Amino acid sequence: MVAERPSFFAKHLSTISPDFKTQVGEGTIVTWPTAVTASGNSGVAGLVKQTPGAIGYIEYGYAKDRQLSFAQLQNKSGAFVTATPESGATTLNTTQFSDDNLRAWPCDPDGKDAYPIATFSWVLLYKKYDSKEVREALKKFVTYSLSDGQKFANELGYIPLPKAVVGKSVAALGLIE
Repeated sequence: MVAERPSFFAKHLSTISPDFKTQVGEGTIVTWPTAVTASGNSGVAGLVKQTPGAIGYIEYGYAKDRQLSFAQLQNKSGAFVTATPESGATTLNTTQFSDDNLRAWPCDPDGKDAYPIATFSWVLLYKKYDSKEVREALKKFVTYSLSDGQKFANELGYIPLPKAVVGKSVAALGLIE
C-alpha cells in the first residue's frame, strides 16, 4: 500500500470494515501493516509503477494522465465500479453535507454507479480579511472557480461541483468580510 493522503481512503475502509478501523485506523496517520510511504502524487505514482502488485491512492487526474490502472471497488450497493468522471459525479451529487461549514465525507455512498472513494477538494478561507484588496481578489478568484472555472474541471482531472454545492459555496462566500 502506498498512499499520499491516507485519511480519506482509510476513512472509507474504516466505514466498511470495523476490523480495519480498530487495527489500522482512520485518521491522517494510520498504521498500515505493510506500507511504503511516498510524498505527493508523483512519489506515490512512481512507487506504484515500480512495485509489482502495489496499490496506491492518488488524485484521479494525476493517475489518468500517467495512464495508471484503476481498481474496481465494490460500493455500498454491491456493484464494482471504476473511477471515472461519471462515477465520481454520482458520488458527489448524492453527498449530504453535515453542517454549515460545507464539510462532507462520502465514505460509503449509495447508488450502484457511485465510486466509493471520490471526494471533494477544499478551499479554506478566513471569515474576515483586514485588507479589502486581498478579500476582493480572493472572492473574485473563488467566484470564477465556482462559475466559469467549472468548465475546465474534466480536462484537469476533476469533477464539476454539483449545483447544490456551488449554491452553498456562493452563499458562504457572501459572508466573508
